Amino acid sequence: MSGKYPKASTREGKRVVTAYVSPEAFRQLKRIAADEDMQQQDLLLEGLNAVFEKRGLSRIA
Repeated sequence: MSGKYPKASTREGKRVVTAYVSPEAFRQLKRIAADEDMQQQDLLLEGLNAVFEKRGLSRIA
């Protein structure tokens, strides 16, 4: 393990993906997550899987 801080076991073997969105999109994502009692991470993975599926690829996110 490298770095100063230990990596959460749920992050092992995974990579970070970063996107810049407008403040409005950020607030809307937060609102949906709160309304649906979900984490923003789960909504983003749902979106990635939708992109993969639309292109005929496996939903692996």
